[in-house]
Amino acid sequence: MVRKVLMSVLAFISGALATDESSEESHTTEEFIDTENSGMLRKVHWQDFKIELIVLSVFALYVVSFITKKRKNADFASRWYNSLQTLLRNQFSQYGPGRNMSPVIDVSPTEYSSYLTGRVNVKNVYTTLQLFPRQDLFTYGINQLVEIFMGNVMSPVLPAADRFQLILNLGNHAKPWQPFVFAIVRKDCMRILRETRFDLSFTRISSHPLLPETHVLMSENLECTERVLNLPQFLPSLQSSMKNLEYLIVTDQPAAAPANEKEYMEQPRIDASMRVDNVGTFNELENPQANDLLNTLLLIADNTSKFQWRPEITKKLTSSRKLALEEVVHASAAAKAAKSKKSTASDVSNLSESEQKKRVDKERQRKIKKRSKRA
Repeated sequence: MVRKVLMSVLAFISGALATDESSEESHTTEEFIDTENSGMLRKVHWQDFKIELIVLSVFALYVVSFITKKRKNADFASRWYNSLQTLLRNQFSQYGPGRNMSPVIDVSPTEYSSYLTGRVNVKNVYTTLQLFPRQDLFTYGINQLVEIFMGNVMSPVLPAADRFQLILNLGNHAKPWQPFVFAIVRKDCMRILRETRFDLSFTRISSHPLLPETHVLMSENLECTERVLNLPQFLPSLQSSMKNLEYLIVTDQPAAAPANEKEYMEQPRIDASMRVDNVGTFNELENPQANDLLNTLLLIADNTSKFQWRPEITKKLTSSRKLALEEVVHASAAAKAAKSKKSTASDVSNLSESEQKKRVDKERQRKIKKRSKRA
């Protein structure tokens, strides 16, 4: 359908633009009207509105493409979540934001999400299906050109693609455990994640013989790494989704850098993202990669009691978090001081010359008194 419309519009545009010099013939005297009897100089032909018709045709093509591609995204999102429905309903007592509501939330033409809760060891789970903006390729192309010629003026992000993301917030466990930061990251995503995620600044990068060459480990401590990798069925469960896995992060630190102490909130959770490379031929009856990825996250959640460390490891993990909090507090105080200083300088510059002189003298007297008291 879209192809037929596209061919029709292109044929119309090419026909409108195909004007030879012979078609630019001068109008005969019969085509002109006496200017004394009418304000028009000649008869109006449809060829006089070529540009307008071309613009309207392109706009109509854009609207048709937007609607059809949006429906394609919505159809794929429905099939995707249907393929996970059995696992989600078996593992969680609540699938969706509430009763009598669709479990899949249509956030935008490119984003579909869902909410899960009601499971042991898990507080809640947020899932997001982020789709390529195939319904608006014009805007996407403009953004890409701006990024090529002007650089990424926004914060770095992963390139637009079809991807499935999960955030699993861990619940209260019977046996307390010391949170840590551990990640398996695809190499072509590592630089952007390192730049944008605050929690990954706690880690060091390394390779591991049990992982494919396309992925690296990012972990706070070697003991934490081995404990996770040696969980029963962890690597076999992750194996099928490893090809498309962008990252799997076990963390308790904020993903975005906190601006102040209030924003510095520790929440043990597991973040994961995988590429979806079979949108056109996806079969909703089976989805082994996404099912295995979710099972891997649940496996970690059910085994947090095994994350018990030697005293020296616990001390290091605790110390690194205290240091990070101190740095956030210090940076926040410095930002406030700079803002206050800038505001004061702005206030002084707005004063008259005599008032500025009085203010400078007053500040000088204050400093002299302060020195005399110290003496």
